[in-house]
Amino acid sequence: MKNKYYSIYNLKQSKILIFTFFILFIINCGKKGPLKLEPKILPTQINISDINQIGKNVEISFSFPEHLSDNKTNLDLNRVNKIYILYSDKEIPSGKFGKKSKLLIKLNLKNFQKKENLFLIKIPFKLKNLDNKKYYFAIKYTYGKKKSTLSNIKLITTKTPILPISDLKLIKERKLIKLKWSKPKLNLLNKNVKNISGYNIYRKIEDLNNTLNKENFIKINKEKILYEYFEDIDTGVDGNYFYYVSTIIINNIQSDSSNVVLTKVKDIFPTETPSNLVSFITKGQIFLTWGEVKDKDLSYYRVYRRLQSDKEFTLIADKITKNSYKDTKVQKRKSYIYTVTSVDTNGNESERSSIVKEIY
Repeated sequence: MKNKYYSIYNLKQSKILIFTFFILFIINCGKKGPLKLEPKILPTQINISDINQIGKNVEISFSFPEHLSDNKTNLDLNRVNKIYILYSDKEIPSGKFGKKSKLLIKLNLKNFQKKENLFLIKIPFKLKNLDNKKYYFAIKYTYGKKKSTLSNIKLITTKTPILPISDLKLIKERKLIKLKWSKPKLNLLNKNVKNISGYNIYRKIEDLNNTLNKENFIKINKEKILYEYFEDIDTGVDGNYFYYVSTIIINNIQSDSSNVVLTKVKDIFPTETPSNLVSFITKGQIFLTWGEVKDKDLSYYRVYRRLQSDKEFTLIADKITKNSYKDTKVQKRKSYIYTVTSVDTNGNESERSSIVKEIY
């Protein structure tokens, strides 16, 4: 009996094996080489783009990879579960950093601020742990149930923060907004500050009609400011203008924000009047050129003309974006007089320039 049941069992097993090989043969029919299993699609590493110290906070900014490990499947941010920020106060080889570093914080993606394609997080540090200390940071995350590889490792040497500026003042003159403040002298440990690298200026604009609301402050100086003074000429948008200043110790370390100052801007002031209007005659035309108006809210120029016998000027060219114009509608032995104006983005028109005369 045992042999009978054993034979039946073997027969069933043989049929299962034959059926399995048959299915695999059908699937791989026409393919050359041995049977290959599809590789696992895994989340790839985050890239830490920058680390800055702002006051007592270390700010880390990073970006996610566009694709998963197959370089085809797009990464879905909705499937990112936890983000782990690791750190060490000692240098560790990259291959061992994941095991020998410490977990600083574990967060959800909603805890991070998004700025374009970057994610930012500010992590507070104790004051005693900031004075000329070196910290190495790396990040990993879970995607569904799968863990990513470790990001690149980024180093920052922290400094004792400078006291934030507290006497920022604002003066408005037509389209110009002037900011003034005093040079900070102490750090948060009440010790004298020896070196200051410069300042950064931050601004946000809230639309007067609440149709536009720029929630975040944006740094508006391209180069660091070296003196305790700044002029903002980029004021062509109507709105409430908010400003603060931050002191730079070195490039990636700066103080907390100063007191915030604000003013209401309603642009009723025109751009500068074009200067140095010049004309000369070429074949079939009178060519005009003038000095470029430097106002940031300049939109275009207008060209006016009248004959010697006319009393009023006539607009002959509108919305000219270059500081030159060719008047081809001229007649021989006629005397022409020209003047030019500039117009800003709100439609405010400047006064007319000096005139030029040409007899064609």
